[in-house]
Amino acid sequence: MSTDRLSALADAGLQLIAREGLRGLTHRAVDAEAGVPLGSTSYYFRTRDALVAACVRRLVELDLAELAAAGVAERRMTPEVLADLGADLMWHWITVDAHRQLARYELLLHARRRPELAAELHAAGDRLRDAMTTVLATQDCADPATTALWFAGCIDGVVLDQLTGPAERRMSRADLRVVAMALVRAALP
Repeated sequence: MSTDRLSALADAGLQLIAREGLRGLTHRAVDAEAGVPLGSTSYYFRTRDALVAACVRRLVELDLAELAAAGVAERRMTPEVLADLGADLMWHWITVDAHRQLARYELLLHARRRPELAAELHAAGDRLRDAMTTVLATQDCADPATTALWFAGCIDGVVLDQLTGPAERRMSRADLRVVAMALVRAALP
């Protein structure tokens, strides 16, 4: 079983979820989206639940890779640099990776009715919040764990608003920098 093939199928699934919602996630639709022979997706993921779980795992994998690539946990930063990184990340999520964030929100709502899926998504969220806790601790935050909870919630709220709100409320990269700086100032001494 090729990891590249599984990743490509899950990536196609995330694109479909973002574009059509979970109703659009079928084995045949993933085959078409990924450009693979009919039946390929059902060969690797026998049930729809297995396909949804693969999309969740891929989402988590991409999130953790993105955080690791930023390398923010290992170094101390000025508030300005931290705000720049936060703004860049939010900008990336509402532009380049908008499909991934839309898929995330769709999967989170779906998980409210699927405890096994919810457990995996919440565990992934915990890993991301733990990573944010480490970043904040490196920056001498007084209460990094609690701050990471509200910090992540605020960022998530901004991203959700930008992806689903009216076009006239769209923020520029500079606007997102102002938001990120306000969060950093609230979080750090």
